[in-house]
Amino acid sequence: MKELIPCTMCKHPQCVDLYEMQLTLAKTTNTTFDERRLHQIECICHRCTQTPEYKNEYLLCQKEHLALTHKAEVRHH
Repeated sequence: MKELIPCTMCKHPQCVDLYEMQLTLAKTTNTTFDERRLHQIECICHRCTQTPEYKNEYLLCQKEHLALTHKAEVRHH
């Protein structure tokens, strides 16, 4: 099931497959997640992952988050 979730940093909408998101999070943390937990995870779009702010706030502090691929970006035609 796909859902629109805003990027935590820039608020741009991202189209995320909740099942894929659950699998990714389960693999990286060796736990299972329920749907309520999925909405608490901070999702960062591929553009924001290139910024120094992202590196300082998420990578250096090892803050829990999910970096999204460019395919998740919602484009308006």
